[in-house]
Amino acid sequence: MVWEGNDAFDSSNCQTITSPRIDLLLWTLVRHPEYARFVSIVSLQAIGYHAGQVSWFKPELPPSLEPLDELFEHVARTFDVLPSVDWASAANENSLGAVVALFLLVCQNITALTLGIELTRGNKFLSAILRHKAFHPVCSEISGFKKLKYVRIGLKILEELGPKPILKDIVACNLDPLAYLPFFSCPALETAVMKLPDMDVTSNSVWSTHAPHSSSLRSLRLQESQLSPASLGLLLSPTMPILDLSVDYLWNYDYDLDLIALRRSLETVKNTLTHLTFSCQTWSRRDTRPGLVDTYGRDNNHILGACSLRNFHALVSVQISPTILLGRFRRTAVAPALADVLPANLVNLCFRRDFGPASSFYRSSEWPAREFLRHSTEFIQGRRWTQSHARLRRYDLARSAPWFSKDQRETMRLLCSENGLICQCSAEDIDFEAPDE
Repeated sequence: MVWEGNDAFDSSNCQTITSPRIDLLLWTLVRHPEYARFVSIVSLQAIGYHAGQVSWFKPELPPSLEPLDELFEHVARTFDVLPSVDWASAANENSLGAVVALFLLVCQNITALTLGIELTRGNKFLSAILRHKAFHPVCSEISGFKKLKYVRIGLKILEELGPKPILKDIVACNLDPLAYLPFFSCPALETAVMKLPDMDVTSNSVWSTHAPHSSSLRSLRLQESQLSPASLGLLLSPTMPILDLSVDYLWNYDYDLDLIALRRSLETVKNTLTHLTFSCQTWSRRDTRPGLVDTYGRDNNHILGACSLRNFHALVSVQISPTILLGRFRRTAVAPALADVLPANLVNLCFRRDFGPASSFYRSSEWPAREFLRHSTEFIQGRRWTQSHARLRRYDLARSAPWFSKDQRETMRLLCSENGLICQCSAEDIDFEAPDE
């Protein structure tokens, strides 16, 4: 189901053009519970609603043709929903957020679930239902999404629109952080794609009592996520057999980026992890323009350590910034050699430019192209890479312009070609596929 808005910037002119009647479907499922078992794939999204406005216009339902009090009361009583939110008020307003929450409660056989950010943002009813699913006694029939294999939560319907302003409120005003817990405990979950806020899991007794323990999760993609490296380590679990991990981290430049903590977090799944993509976007409360922050005298010491992947023997493909892998560039210090920080069984390697150019406004944390080219030459020239990484086949550069000049990109291609490696220098992101074995 897709709700369509008129894409108006002025909130006074915002309106919903099309509104699927999920409330009527809910009525049908409640009156005929046997139909609910046939609902297996659920996709609820919206287009034409501008993200980031202070008064974000949300999708809505038209007034109900019959009172919803009875419906809401019946569902709440049948599924033992705790009265933590004002369901009566939601019934009077035919609240889309409440209807979506109850719809998910009624449907017990969902295998694939997609919820767009417009359906999750500030949805207290959905948070209440999900938390109820997470913390309900295990013996209950609603102790989780038992058949759920794929979940995509809190992302816009179009993710391929390219770079866009980083808006911290998109994440901060999403679901209650604890509402995500049930998904990471689903016994059949294989793929999760989410926009996660950061959470103070270290001091939260609920998290420690209901820590994620999925034993089937193979692919985890965290897009525009504010989950800190330390929190990521508590989200990941040794029982998660994750093969593919992709993290698009929204780093708040007002705080340190602890790459040592990031490495510790990844070590939790290093025995199974075969494909890793880690990208980093910077933002600050002082400036929300992408790639630009006002440091107010801060120097590059806000990046701590480096994230060596040397002991990650299962890794065969990696896409990462040189700053993340090697640490911040310092002219007065010797950076670790690539041969000493890359996983031994690596097949595909892609370095990406994440931190933006230096300017009077922003002191870049990215490696200068000339210095990174020199560092790469030391690893590649004379086929030295074969001594430590004999399986390596690709050495790519993503988002390479204007990081690398045209001549520098050609130099990199030639260096790789002459030494037995394939090199693609792309101005855009590079989508990784599993390497040929």
